[in-house]
Order: sequence, then C-alpha cells, then structure tokens
Amino acid sequence: MADAVLEKSEKQNWTSVLYSLTLFAKGIERYVNDKIDVLHDTLSNQLHFITQNCVRSCSIHEPDLRNWCHTCLQWKTSILNHHKNRNVLAKQKFNWTCMDSAKWPIDPREFQKCFYPEWCFTTRTIPNLVDVSVLVGCMINCTEFNKNIDKVRKIRNEVSHNSTVSDNKRTRYCQTLLNFLQTPDVIQTIIEHVKRHYKEIVSIFILLLSTCLVVWFVPEVREHEDFGFRLQFDSYIQEHVNFTGRQWLFKGIKERIDDSNTKGLLIIADPGFGKTAAMVEIISKRHNFTGYDILYHLCRADTITFRDVSAFVLNIVHQLKHMYPAYKMDKDASKYLQKSNVKNVTSMCTFDPIYCSHLLLIGPLFRIQPQPKRKLLILVDALDKCAIENKQSILSSLKQIYSLFPEWVKFLFTTRNDLEIASSFGNLKKWHLSTNSEEHKKDFVRHIQKLFSVQNYIAERLASETEYDFVLLQLARSLLTIKPKESNLNINNLPGSFQTAFELEMNFLYNNCYSKQFKNSRIIFEIIAASNEPLEQQKIFHIAQVADASLNDEYLFYELIHKMSPHVIYISTSSQITFKTFLFKEWLTSKERKGRPYYVNIENGHKAIAGNLLNEILVNHEPDVSLYFITDLLFHINEANAKDLTNKIKLIPPYIVDRKTCFDQLNRTTCLSSLEVNAKCINSYTIMKLLLSISKSKNLTLAAINAVIANNTENVRAIVEHGMIDYSSQLEMFDMEDLIFDQQTDRYIEKMH
Repeated sequence: MADAVLEKSEKQNWTSVLYSLTLFAKGIERYVNDKIDVLHDTLSNQLHFITQNCVRSCSIHEPDLRNWCHTCLQWKTSILNHHKNRNVLAKQKFNWTCMDSAKWPIDPREFQKCFYPEWCFTTRTIPNLVDVSVLVGCMINCTEFNKNIDKVRKIRNEVSHNSTVSDNKRTRYCQTLLNFLQTPDVIQTIIEHVKRHYKEIVSIFILLLSTCLVVWFVPEVREHEDFGFRLQFDSYIQEHVNFTGRQWLFKGIKERIDDSNTKGLLIIADPGFGKTAAMVEIISKRHNFTGYDILYHLCRADTITFRDVSAFVLNIVHQLKHMYPAYKMDKDASKYLQKSNVKNVTSMCTFDPIYCSHLLLIGPLFRIQPQPKRKLLILVDALDKCAIENKQSILSSLKQIYSLFPEWVKFLFTTRNDLEIASSFGNLKKWHLSTNSEEHKKDFVRHIQKLFSVQNYIAERLASETEYDFVLLQLARSLLTIKPKESNLNINNLPGSFQTAFELEMNFLYNNCYSKQFKNSRIIFEIIAASNEPLEQQKIFHIAQVADASLNDEYLFYELIHKMSPHVIYISTSSQITFKTFLFKEWLTSKERKGRPYYVNIENGHKAIAGNLLNEILVNHEPDVSLYFITDLLFHINEANAKDLTNKIKLIPPYIVDRKTCFDQLNRTTCLSSLEVNAKCINSYTIMKLLLSISKSKNLTLAAINAVIANNTENVRAIVEHGMIDYSSQLEMFDMEDLIFDQQTDRYIEKMH
C-alpha cells in the first residue's frame, strides 16, 4: 500500500515537472525570439549593401554550396560567424533543405532555424519549435546567449526518459527553472507575455504544481503588473544611435536644472537642431545626470497616442511605480490602482486628466520621501507636438500642474520656437539654442566625419549644404554616393528641397510610381500613415491582407517591408514600424500633392484600420472592448470619410454603446458610456446620429454636457434633435459641469487639494 502511494506521488511529481517544462518553454520562447530578432536586425544593417533578393531558394534547390547566389552566401557567412558550433553547419552533408535561405533577410523565424540543434534536421518528423530542447539548443548554439542552460537541458532529458520524479528532484528541478526565469533580462522580456495569461497560469499551478512554482513565480508576475500603461517609445529611441559631442549642452542643462530657484528648464531650439537625439542620450543614461531619477515622455506629431494626455499621465505613473517602491505603498494611488481595472483607470484619466494627475502623481509624490541628495526629473520632449487643437492636451495640462509638484521634482522640456509655449512656463529657466551657434556647428561637422569617415573640409562643405540641420542631413545621407577610390562625397547630388529629396528616394526604391512594387506597397504606406501609434509588422500584415487581396502572400508582404527599410521606414527590435521622419509622412499624404508621383490617400489607411477594428466587434459575439477601443474605431471611421463604412456603425450592439465604465472622482463615482465619452472626443453629426439610433439610453444629458464643453457643435445638434435631455435637472447639470469640467479655474485646483 505504501509503495502504491509513493508511486502515485512520484507520478504526480513527474506530471507537474513535465507541465512546468511546457510553461517554461512558453516563457522563454518570447525571450529567445527577441534576442534572435536583435541579431537579425544587426546582420540586416551590416548587409545593407546587398540589394538583390534570392529568387530560387538556394538552400532548397541547390545542394552544391558553390552554386548559391551572392545573397545567400553572404547571409550564410554571417550566420556562421554567430554560431557557436559552426562546424555543424559547415559540414558538407548538412541538410540545408530544411530551411529557405531566400527568407533569411526578411523572416527572423526562418533565420532562427540555423541555430536549432542538429537533431532537428535529421528527424523524419517536424520538431515542435517551442519544445524546451529546441529552444535550449538555440540558446546553446547562438552567440547572443551567454547563459548556462545545460541544467535545463538535463532536466528535460531526465524527465523524458523516466516516468516518475521524487519529491527532492521535483523541488530541485522547479527551483532550477525558476532561477533561470527570474534573472533580470529574462523576466523583463517575458513578463509582458506572461501577465496576459497569469490567471490561467495561476489556476494550473495551483492544480498541478502547488508547492512547486506558484509560491515564487506568481508574486513576480503581480509585482511587475503595469496595467498596460507603458508606452512603447523603443522604435523612436532606437532611431538615435549615432550621437556625437554635445558635452557643452549636457553640462548647461545640468547647471540650469540644479538651480534651486527654478522648477527646471525649457529648451527652445530650431527644427533640425537635434533636440530629440540629445534627450534620448539623457533617457538612455549615456550621460551621467548625477542625483536625478529620470521619467520621460516623447511627443510625436505622427502618433496620436503619444499626444494623448491620459496616455502621458499613465505612462509617467507606470515609470514612477517601477522606480519608487514607496509608490506601491501609497495609501491613495495604490488603493485606487489595486481596486480598479485598466479600463476604469484609463477612462478616468481620459475624462479628467487634471484630477488623475493629482490622484496618481502629485499627491503620492508629496508623500514619498526621496533619498538624500536625489531628485526626480520629468523629461518631456517636443512640447510643440503635444498640443491638440481645442482639446485638453499634454501641453495645456502641464501648464496647469507643473508648478504644483513637490520641490524635489524638476522638469526638462524641449520645444521649437513658439512664443506661446515659451511664455507659459514662468517657473522654468529658458535656454534658446540655434543651429548657427559655433558649438552646434562644430558638433555637426564632427558628426559628419564620424558618419561618413571623410576629411574635415568635405564634412564642412556638406554641413554648409545641409544648413547644419540634422533632418536635412538624414535625407542627404540616403541620397549621397561614396566614390571608393577618391574617398569623396558626391555633394553635387544633393536635392534642393525636402520634396525633391523624398521623390528621389522613392525613385531609387521603385524606379517610378507606376511600378508593381509601389502599387503593392501603397496600402502599407496608407496604414502606417493612418495609425495612431506604431504598429507591429504582423498587425500591419493582418490589416493589409483584408484591405488588399493581393497581399495575402505573407512572403510578398515581408519582401515589400524589407525594401522600405531602412530607407523610408524604421523597424524597431520589437518589430514596430514608423516612418523615418514625420516630414516624409506629410509629403506622402499631403492633399496638395494629389495626382502627383507617390501620393497615397491616408483615408484608405483609416478605412483599413477601421474595418479591422469593426471586425473584432462583429466577429466576437460578446467582445470585451474598452472605451479607448471604441474611440479609436470611431476616430478611424470619421477620418476614412467613407459612407459605406460609416453606415456599419449601425451593426455595433447597443450594449457596447451604452455599457458604463465607472471610476471614483472627488469622493463620488462617475460612470460614462461609450456614447457619452465620444460626444466629447469626436465631432461628427453623422456618427453621433448613428450612435443615438443604436443607444437605448433614456437620458442624454451628460452626453450633451460633454459635447458642449468640448465645443463639438455637430454632436450638440444631433443630440438636441434626438431629444432625451432632462432640462428640468438644469441645476444638477451646472453642478456637474462646475465640478468635473471647469479645469481652467483656481477653484478647481483648490478642490483637488
């Protein structure tokens, strides 16, 4: 009997460890893929001189390596240089037919196969690519991974060849897996993936692993829970990697923010001065700002999400929460974040960003005791791009609240020359910088020398031709040709304007605007231009293939993307795509250029994105969509200006339009429906009439107030025509307006305290 119980226990242990290995594989899959993606991007940049694509898939159809095309041979050489066991791949009889070398330049997952263990290519069956042994073998073979993974491989082998596991071994095995998962670089990579499934994982752990993993692993997930507030600035930060000089600038910034008589510094500089690049240096901590912890936000004119005031506040909250452990213990902020879900918090901050700032930022910072001689620096780049006309914006909110932060919090803002912005921050020092200053010119010339490896007199001439403007230099860089023998730059090829430069670059890529490749790429350009935030490659493909049937071929899609990069788009290590410069987007989509070469209609991009969002609602019977999702959908429908698409609003179920999202505000609970929020956000008579036709609400008073306060006259007209406004409760209407919306008065600020 005792033997039977022991055997049953050891079989349960075996099952627990086996399932733990499965979960472990799911966790490190994202970590391994991300590392491989970084290596793939690095090699792509190193092999940028290869302009021809493989058209015959050499690895599949050409057994003799000597007959491979130049592109496949170059990639094969680079792969061998990053393979720890290159002798395996260098074998004359190695089976290359298991992978497609033509996809190496465009598909990181195909590229990743080169690092799989040798047995993957000798088995008759296709291996499970998320099997622990496959992923571990990849880490062992690739130079990007320095971790000792042998213990995990031994666990997998021992469990695979046995059917029981003792209690002691179970504990040791699980601890080994946890030790690997809890190393900083691994946990930071997998946490975004794990947190989306942590409830499922917890229930499985309780059932199968009980004392094995749940005690250690689940708290780690909860500790890193960020409610999805973090904004992905990586794609923009990674654009600024080649940096030169500016020591005088960083020294000047430090001296000015150290001044105890000011709340910080506002840098005012010409376009093309390199403000963002300098701020990225500070954010990346490549320059030591001793005594300061840095929180940051980057405004982008081409990304609406980064100009949204609620996204700004919650992005700073996310960084603050991870920087200061004391923030998690704050009686008000932590209590609110713990009891509210992401929808409620986001809705509250969208509806009332000033109150949100007081509740989640200003109040907690007054209660946090900073370390001696340490201060907090809140950096916001490009204030001139933070404004949204006739709306509560990051810029308008900062004007109201920046002086209310505690003394130990300082600010560093940048902006273009804008008299209104410069005069709005009286408690900040102002530093006017010019591209004509001698310091800037010297740094600019040194940057060109570093970038092109040319002599000083050539660098000075190019600097003069580009007017010491980094934006112009970025365009010039892609158009200049280098003469290898003369080691000289053909500066005479420089275009006379941005418009000419963009057209030359597109001609270089596509020969002419009538080419098949540009016609296939047009919808991709339109989607990138219309998006409110950077989109991942896979998301763009999913949207594009629905909008344009010719892009159903994923290989064709990635080939088109590969052609665009790095000339006109930038692809981050997380596969997010943005245009290289906002000026290019303006040129590409300007209605003044309609009918001109390479013009793309941004309305088609909005239509494609709106169609994708609408499908998510219509395909799922009870979709769990947020207020932000509905606002984003209606924004793209409005911008698409397509009657057939607009009419599809009538297909949205009434419960989505009327469903309330509630949040606490000023000791009272405010509940808002999608209709009431969008009365404030999108000013469209047609869209509001359609929403009203769907809604079952019997009282539109709050929707009317929102529309009036936002000056959305088209919405007001639609609501008044529809009726359902309770004019008898006029006093209550004015009380609500005074309490929630009057954000410009001193009385409102006093209430916050």
